[in-house]
Amino acid sequence: MKLGTVVLVLLGMVGLASAQKESFKVVNKKAAPAASGDVTRAEAAQVMAKLRRACREVLGVSVSPKPTIAAGKAVVSRKEILEEFATIHRAAAASFKLSPQPVSFDPKRFTVQSPALTSLVKGGFVAKVGPLAAGKRPGVSPTELGDAIGFFVARIAEVSHLPSSRWTPYLADER
Repeated sequence: MKLGTVVLVLLGMVGLASAQKESFKVVNKKAAPAASGDVTRAEAAQVMAKLRRACREVLGVSVSPKPTIAAGKAVVSRKEILEEFATIHRAAAASFKLSPQPVSFDPKRFTVQSPALTSLVKGGFVAKVGPLAAGKRPGVSPTELGDAIGFFVARIAEVSHLPSSRWTPYLADER
């Protein structure tokens, strides 16, 4: 009996020692090429169509699959992107379950004139000093557009999902 136990312990130690000697293969990934230039209307329309489809499928809201941005090779303006965000925001508003505190902002910082901008910034759907609201150029780079879409989608996700009050202190009943 003792010999069997000793043999099992030794086999276990050999197994552990051999498992620790495994080497991992290092994979060198190439970085994606940096996008240059401003986003064109065709590129923006393609991305907004995907965003609209995601809102339809995930939130179950009725938003047209066709974006309001006309496809073309011209650079998309920040105002066109804001109008597209406003259209998606109006459609998604039916699924909102939370009303977060309004964001305070200084409208003098805005460099684009759009009626949609004030409501989107106030609701936290567009960054108050981000490239869409306070950018210096008429267009946006792919990185800036990606950042703005991520900011927008994160806020849509936040307000359209009601978390458990048990795990969310600001929703807990304060009685």
